[in-house]
Amino acid sequence: MVRFFVKHIFWVIQFFAWGLIGLIVLSQGDNHDHPLDKLFMVLTVFLSGLLATSLHRWFLRKWIGFGSFDFKKVFITIGLLLLSSLIYTGLFMGFAALSGYLLTAFEVPKAISKEKPNEFAKAIFFVIPFIILLGWTVLYFGIKTFVNYNNARIHRLKLREEVKKAQLNTLKGHVNAKFMARTLNCIKELMLVDVKKSRLMLTELSELLRYSLTKNTVDTVELNEELEMVRIFIDLTNLDKPFNLFVDPNKDESILYLGIPSMLLLNFVELCSKELWLGDKPSEMHITLENGMLFFEVEGGNQNISEKEGNLIRKSIEQRLWLLYGHNALLKNGLRNGRHVWAMMIPSIIQNEITTVV
Repeated sequence: MVRFFVKHIFWVIQFFAWGLIGLIVLSQGDNHDHPLDKLFMVLTVFLSGLLATSLHRWFLRKWIGFGSFDFKKVFITIGLLLLSSLIYTGLFMGFAALSGYLLTAFEVPKAISKEKPNEFAKAIFFVIPFIILLGWTVLYFGIKTFVNYNNARIHRLKLREEVKKAQLNTLKGHVNAKFMARTLNCIKELMLVDVKKSRLMLTELSELLRYSLTKNTVDTVELNEELEMVRIFIDLTNLDKPFNLFVDPNKDESILYLGIPSMLLLNFVELCSKELWLGDKPSEMHITLENGMLFFEVEGGNQNISEKEGNLIRKSIEQRLWLLYGHNALLKNGLRNGRHVWAMMIPSIIQNEITTVV
C-alpha cells in the first residue's frame, strides 16, 4: 500500500487536495441547499480542479521541464498559468451548467439567494483560479525538485556502493604469483630428494589455490577455515625460508566459528612473512576476542625485513579494512621488548553478516 502511494504520489495529492477544497467550498454554502445541489457543487470544484491541474502538469512537462530555469521559462510558466486558469474557469462554468441542467431534470428546488453578486466578486472569479494554480505550481515544482534530488542521491549511493564492491573484489586476497613460482620451484627441487613430501606439498598448494578461487566470491568464512589455510601457507613458506610461526590454540573454541573476510588473515600472515624475521626461534600468532573485537598479533625477532613486496600487501590490507570497517579496524606494527610486532584488529562478526562502510 505504501509503495502504491509513493508511486502515484501526484494523483494521491491531487485527489486529496481538490477533495479538501471542494469540502471547504461546501462548508461556505447555505445549509438549506438540497443534498444533490451540495453534491454537484463539490463535484464541480473537484473535477474542474483535477482536470485543469492535470492539463497544467502536462503543459509544464512538455514546455518547461526540470533542468535549468531561465527568464524565458519564467514567462512561459506565467503564460501557462493564465491558460490553465482560463481552462479551469471554462471547466467550472461547464460543470456548473451541467449541474444546473441535471438539477432541473431531477426537479430539485433551487435555493433563492437574497444577495446578488457584486462587481468585485465577478472580477475575482478569474483571479482565484490563478492564485490556486500558482500555489499548485510552486508546490509541484517543490515536490518534483525534492523527488529528483532524492532519486539522484539514491543513485549516487548505489554507484558508490558498486564502486566499493568493485574495489573490494579487486583487493580481495589472492595467492601471490611470486609465492606460487617460488613454491613450485621448491617442490620441483624437493622431488629429487623426497617424493612423498613433495606430493604432500603439491596437494597442499592445490588446496590453497582451490580455497582462493572458491572463497573469493564469499564475503566471510569461519575463522577455523582461514586458520587451516594459514597452516598450509606456513608449511609451503618453510620450503623457501625459515618461517617458524605457530597459531596459538585458543581455549575458547567459539572464536573459531566467528566470521572473517576470506583471505584476510592469510594476507596478514603473508605480510608478517615479508616484514618479520621468524627464523631464529618459534613464534606464535595470538588470537583474542575482547569487547566484540578480534585481535591477531604476531611477534617476530629483533630485526625487521621490510621487503618491498610487504609494503604492497600492507597497503592492500589497509584499503580492504577501511572499505569493510572504516575506523573500526586497525593494522599496525611496533616494538615490544626489542622485538618487532604486527597486529590486526577487526570487529567480530557472525558468519555471512558483513556490510561495507558507505
